[in-house]
Amino acid sequence: MRILFVLIVLANVVMYGIGQGWFGLAPSEEGRDPGRFRTELNAERVTLGR
Repeated sequence: MRILFVLIVLANVVMYGIGQGWFGLAPSEEGRDPGRFRTELNAERVTLGR
């Protein structure tokens, strides 16, 4: 029973780590390209639409 408990806790820690990006890019950050704004020409003229 203890082994099962420890395995479940470890699985939860691993899943939490994946969600937080401990093992690479977080799933919520996929598809974002922050470097694009650094190379944007006339970046000061970029506005957000309403």
